[in-house]
Amino acid sequence: MDLHATMNTLRVFAASSSDSSSEVQQMLAPSAAFRHPCRTGGLRCLYIRDFSLENNNNHSAIKEVTVTTKEGETKTRRMKVIPPQYTGLHQLTGLAKYMGVPIRYVPRKELVNLCGERRNQNCVLEVGSFKPIKIESTAELFRKGEEEDTTSPLYVLYLDHIIDPTNVGNLMRTCFFYNIDHVILSKDCSGCTAVVSRASTGFLEYLHVYQSRGSTTDFIKKSKQDDSVSFIATTAHDAGESGAVPKGEDTTVKGKREVRVLVLGNEDKGLANHVVEQCHYTVHLPSPRQRALVKQAKEERVESTTDTKEEEAAAPPPAEDFVAQRQEKQRRLCRLRPKEVTLNVNTACAALLAQLLANTVQLTRVRPAVTGEQKGEGENGGPTVV
Repeated sequence: MDLHATMNTLRVFAASSSDSSSEVQQMLAPSAAFRHPCRTGGLRCLYIRDFSLENNNNHSAIKEVTVTTKEGETKTRRMKVIPPQYTGLHQLTGLAKYMGVPIRYVPRKELVNLCGERRNQNCVLEVGSFKPIKIESTAELFRKGEEEDTTSPLYVLYLDHIIDPTNVGNLMRTCFFYNIDHVILSKDCSGCTAVVSRASTGFLEYLHVYQSRGSTTDFIKKSKQDDSVSFIATTAHDAGESGAVPKGEDTTVKGKREVRVLVLGNEDKGLANHVVEQCHYTVHLPSPRQRALVKQAKEERVESTTDTKEEEAAAPPPAEDFVAQRQEKQRRLCRLRPKEVTLNVNTACAALLAQLLANTVQLTRVRPAVTGEQKGEGENGGPTVV
């Protein structure tokens, strides 16, 4: 973990400490009095870079302290300290001492060996692993008193098959910024590792993180049994204006708190069709650049069709025709394709959450897939957006 992630982890442990722990327990094992809602094993040790080993002339890393023994003798002892310019480390060690977390000063190489990262900001916290809470539907999200609040909807982020831990951490940081407290991970999503905590700047520790027990489609089906829950699937393409939900339309159910779940798909392939068809709505971020490229491609396709007809009338020799086809293929490779114009998954999530919270996002209703019997044999009944 980096400095901010380590500090936020300790803060959550401190905030989640048990009020019923006795003073005797805190005196014998202070760190044992602090509990984390999702981490098992508790706080173990805080490792700090030993600055005194790297520069013999740096006297700011060593402090001489005068102590008096029981016999009344005065002795001078040398203590390892953090140089004054590292204010963040001073705050971190101060909080660790208050919480009774053991502190060890180690060489810089040992910090790299502990976390596997050279950019560790001179500290590494050894702590129990982060275990998301297993759930089967959104009905298990509510804490005591939350379901009674019907004035504002509860926003939830569902991550389906996000495999890059850095992306997961960045998404959790975005959720914390937008005050989204609930994040659900699919079974095949990246776990809450140290990389995730570092990428989230430690804000992972403040969130309520869950993991679906079953598949994403099973989770959505069970959650949809509650008519106050709506799922919004993110898609890579605009579904058009047909079936568009008017902006600001009230979709709440009286007497219940509305739950809106934004579903994000894999970084490369996005959401699978069978997941999209289970959702209530789709949402898409329009790109002016993408639309311009689509328009340009259509115009070039029309020109290419016209040129092909003229070339067929001229009947060029086979050798010249082969060269022309090869040149056209090379020209296509040089062109930027519309589907290549995309946003980073975290940037797209931030833009969508901002619009959802402001109630300005353009949603499109999803029509259930048509079965093979309804469409006729030989046709593939995939999800249809209307």
